[in-house]
Amino acid sequence: MRYLGSKTLMVNQIYSIINNIVSEGSFCDPFGGIGTVGSYFKRRGYQVHIGEILNFPHHFQISKIQLNKTPPFSSVLNKNYSDREEMLIGLMNSIKPINGWLVEEYARKRKFFTVENAKKIQGCWNKIKKWQKLKLLNDEEFSILISSLIESMDRVANTAGTYYAYLKNMSYKSLRRYKFDLIKPVKGAINCKAYFIDAIAMMKQKSYDIIYLDPPYNERSYAHYYHLPETVAKLKTPQLKGKCGIPVGEILRSDFNHRKKAIIALQDIMKIAQFKLLVFHYAENGLLHHDTINNLLKPYGRVENIELNSRQYSANKAHKSIKNLLYIVRND
Repeated sequence: MRYLGSKTLMVNQIYSIINNIVSEGSFCDPFGGIGTVGSYFKRRGYQVHIGEILNFPHHFQISKIQLNKTPPFSSVLNKNYSDREEMLIGLMNSIKPINGWLVEEYARKRKFFTVENAKKIQGCWNKIKKWQKLKLLNDEEFSILISSLIESMDRVANTAGTYYAYLKNMSYKSLRRYKFDLIKPVKGAINCKAYFIDAIAMMKQKSYDIIYLDPPYNERSYAHYYHLPETVAKLKTPQLKGKCGIPVGEILRSDFNHRKKAIIALQDIMKIAQFKLLVFHYAENGLLHHDTINNLLKPYGRVENIELNSRQYSANKAHKSIKNLLYIVRND
């Protein structure tokens, strides 16, 4: 799934820099998103603690980072079947396409999906909601199913990468046939944990060997840009407004989406963070100025700035060069 601020193109560099300083131990990622960085560090032997305040990325984090293997789904699958993953995928893809709120609002009224694909997505969503209501899923099984549904629907979405707007004409991607596929947990040697809490709450829990802070850089609210995946994850039929079908009601925004609040938020985190190494990842066009960040971090250790080789996500597929910096704070 394409995700604003994703570090897919930079994660190997980030790992190399951090691993050369602290080669093992606990790795805290409180702005973890859909788990790109956390998954990478889990795979390489770190004990990852990852956090999020939106529902749908939290389910991705459970699926990829907290879990080490696909759960059995004992209440919905035949216990005698050997390949339970294959059976679950087959079951989800055999669900009858149906009409519903997603079809009406995001296929007929708004062209986020073809009607045919929206009916299949609706059928899967209804089935997951029914299983959840009947208590046939545990929390981890629900997370696997709902994140897999979101990942699968994203592959046929008529968007340029977010759900803030749909494309005027149906794209090649959106005309492909919808197919449910299963997210598989990342393998790791150490148990990891996903938390549905904010960064401050994670800092209060314990000390960490490494803290990796990758907050929003600008005023774009992830809750706005990914309103449909968030609605799907909440299992609630929404009331909508506007051309893009944003749910009625207050949209969650991070303090890092506001210039003045971002400074206070970073100060609050630093006051309580306990670490050997802290890495603050930020872009040159972010709301916080380079000198402001350096001055704020200096009281907490030796600060070093490292520039990454990076390209910024762009909705029109034109990746443009932009400077990404790691502010390295060593507490030794």
